[in-house]
Amino acid sequence: MLRRIFIFCYLYVIILALFIGLKPFIGIAQTGEAQIGATQPDASPTSAYREEVKTSDQKPVQDDQTTRIPPYEIKGTSQQLSKKNIQSIAEWKQQVQTFSDQYGNTVYINGQTGEKMVALTFDDGPDGQVTPAILDILKSYGGHASFFFTGQNVKTFPAIVRRAYQEGNLVLNHSYSHPNFDNKKPEFIKDEINKTGQLIETLTGKIPALVRPPYGIVNENIIKIAKDQNFKLIIWSTDTFDWSHKDADHIANNVLQNIRPGEIVLMHSNGDKTQTQKALPKIIEGLHAKGYKIVTLDYLLHVKAYKN
Repeated sequence: MLRRIFIFCYLYVIILALFIGLKPFIGIAQTGEAQIGATQPDASPTSAYREEVKTSDQKPVQDDQTTRIPPYEIKGTSQQLSKKNIQSIAEWKQQVQTFSDQYGNTVYINGQTGEKMVALTFDDGPDGQVTPAILDILKSYGGHASFFFTGQNVKTFPAIVRRAYQEGNLVLNHSYSHPNFDNKKPEFIKDEINKTGQLIETLTGKIPALVRPPYGIVNENIIKIAKDQNFKLIIWSTDTFDWSHKDADHIANNVLQNIRPGEIVLMHSNGDKTQTQKALPKIIEGLHAKGYKIVTLDYLLHVKAYKN
């Protein structure tokens, strides 16, 4: 019995001595684990790699067709259209939207933006009364617009062209004689556009890089010419129908009830558009009340207005 007690005590002493001798090494090991935990809390090589991959996969948006906002549905109504007009306009809308979707860097219906910006555009001028009145209104509100002038009218009213340009508006190309380009030969289309561009250059020193084909007609011929001669084709996303339903309130409502970010609004500034002139202050004030900024097309579309 005494012998067993002695053996037990002997073993206890040996174990205790071993524990005391190894304690420093155990402490070092525990301290090392604590330091690793402090420098990498809840982290592992796998999770760190995942974060790195996630960051590197965030590529910048490219300016190509895959990232474009789809062309807007073209808005605007008129109570003065025949059934034939309505059908013709519906077919044109489908066609031009298809071209804009296919050739988005050449054919523009609306701007690529989520910001509250709108471009007011005026076709068919200049003239001696309505265009100057519109310029007066724009100046009084501190705004600018984009004017698509025809070459024939540029020749007739050169002083109005210079004034529009000098006051910070864009002076752009709407052909020479306002023909329908459908079924026209490329040489004819080029002549209509180039002749007007040269006239505008004579008065402003600038050759327009933005062209609005008459009646908004777009086809493969015009698109090829635009690409070859380095200009953009500008259509519209809201038609005020000031050429059909000539009523100031109706014109203004076509804009204010349809407004979307990046809107391109079609109006006219030739001699019989006095109701457009009358509607313009209401349009400007209504857009401002909705928080919209009125800008020129080059700003809205991020393109050059002129070739030189």
